Amino acid sequence: MVDVVKFSGEKEKFNPNKILKTLKRAGASREQSRRILKDVESSLKDGITTKEILDRVFSGLRETPGIAAKYDLKRALMALGPGGYTFEKYFAEVLKHYGYEVKINQLIKGKRIMQEVDVVAKKDSTYMVECKYYNYPGNYASTKEAMYTYARFLDTNSRMHNFDFPWLATNTKCSWSAIEYSKGVGLKITSWKYPAKESLQRLVEAKKLYPVTVLKTASKFVKQRLLDSGIIMINTLMEMDISELRRKANLSESELKKAILEARQISV
Repeated sequence: MVDVVKFSGEKEKFNPNKILKTLKRAGASREQSRRILKDVESSLKDGITTKEILDRVFSGLRETPGIAAKYDLKRALMALGPGGYTFEKYFAEVLKHYGYEVKINQLIKGKRIMQEVDVVAKKDSTYMVECKYYNYPGNYASTKEAMYTYARFLDTNSRMHNFDFPWLATNTKCSWSAIEYSKGVGLKITSWKYPAKESLQRLVEAKKLYPVTVLKTASKFVKQRLLDSGIIMINTLMEMDISELRRKANLSESELKKAILEARQISV
């Protein structure tokens, strides 16, 4: 069996079911999925990289940009940078769609200093949410990030009871030790695939809360203009009036219509 080199540099055996499962989640037909897999398998060589496999898959999805966009969700989330502020706003928007009241970048007095909390989320309980954003595949949130989040939670609760629970949210995976640590201190974690039923991937896909960076036909310039103007999700893009979009993002009508058309294809 061929070894695949992951973005982290680690190696794993090529797993065809992984490609088929992800294509199915993105909405590809069985026929299309098997055709793409056959093409990928024809290019396999020992030491092939994950990026080379992804490029091959996307080549097979050229005629279905909506499916290609959904297949590339993880990289789209990593394109929300370069800093972490946009991811904080994006995650806050995701939480809103799940019934949370949210506030971002709140200054809370700790024992001795002011702490800036990324997101304050309230539903049945009140959470101090620390967002950890990574813009390169292969990175992950470790025990260090989990302990940092919990330490900030303790400090912001030292003067008065501001929060019920701490929450670490990240656009990539968490290490096993970070997850084990979180279980011991009552730290909620939302990462790319953890927890299984409430992972970031599941939360996004269940309600089609795709970021505008998922768009394939829009240029980087167009996507950055949308982000800079506060339009982070494709559902916001579809809901806004075209004239308001032009004014807000300073983009041409043709560029916006092209982006909206693809957004509708993705949301089907």
